[in-house]
Amino acid sequence: MSSDLILTDEDGVRYSYDNLRTQGWLDGHMSGLDIAAEFLRERAVKLFRDGKDDEATRLRRLAEEMAKELSPQMEKRSKEHARNNPIVIEDES
Repeated sequence: MSSDLILTDEDGVRYSYDNLRTQGWLDGHMSGLDIAAEFLRERAVKLFRDGKDDEATRLRRLAEEMAKELSPQMEKRSKEHARNNPIVIEDES
């Protein structure tokens, strides 16, 4: 636990800043995945505008496939991490 920061709730339960940060990073991957998929979709739109319909369709399908296949795995890993590394590390009450 970071020695310079101790987080407690209103009941005095102490929380690990390191675990909060790590879990937030894991949870953030869903958003990161969504941003990456949106980037690919926007590229597909540009390709459509340039008349490259086949390439655009393939890229759009790749974005959808990526989101569909990776989202459940990322959610599962995040939930496992939260279960195996609970944020509450100490209860002084």
